[in-house]
Amino acid sequence: MIFLITGFLLIWTGDRMKGPDEATSLLQRLFFIHTEQYLPAVQPSIQIAQLKSIDAGQNAIFTFESHGFPDHTLVRLAESGTLPEGVEPWIYYQTKTLSPSSFTLHAEADAPAIELSGPADTNVYIMPKIEQHSYNTSAFKLLVYLMVTGVVITMLLGVVLAFKLTKDKRPVWAAIALGIIMPFLLLKLGQNQEPGEEEPLGSGNPNTKIPGPPGIGPETDLPPLPPGNLKQ
Repeated sequence: MIFLITGFLLIWTGDRMKGPDEATSLLQRLFFIHTEQYLPAVQPSIQIAQLKSIDAGQNAIFTFESHGFPDHTLVRLAESGTLPEGVEPWIYYQTKTLSPSSFTLHAEADAPAIELSGPADTNVYIMPKIEQHSYNTSAFKLLVYLMVTGVVITMLLGVVLAFKLTKDKRPVWAAIALGIIMPFLLLKLGQNQEPGEEEPLGSGNPNTKIPGPPGIGPETDLPPLPPGNLKQ
């Protein structure tokens, strides 16, 4: 039932997402049950802090607003500006909170604070590490295979019983034919739609001049080539 409902919603809304990180609502997460055979985990809200200043004496980083990083949060400094000396943009550091708007960086949990120096560029942002989830779809795919097999067998049994229990077989044949022909017919009709009219570039008047550099047009001679030898 869940698989059928998610397929119906996917066709009804026509919403498409590139990855599970874009799924914010429960309805969007349910789409991936039908398309990818897994339910995306709830993504935690990402707190991004902006660097305000550094204190070389405490090796502390100060932010404009509360950073919201608990101790041992893995963060890195985005290379959107000049980074303080002592840190690298591709390395994740663990934080130790000093105040709601300040913290120190550590290579490991028990390591001393990273020594910071240099000017503080306010274009630098501190971004926490986003944990990537992995999914195993084998069990759910097996369930889908069993469900499809059960539905197909049930339908075939219904067809067999219809032939055995009815004297007039024509309605049965008609139902089978419609079940095969109608989907392909509707898909074919959807291919024969005329394309929409393209909007004109100008006002619709074919004589309207297209803006361009001065001195160039259909009635303007091209400038002479510079003197020199031309290769044949």
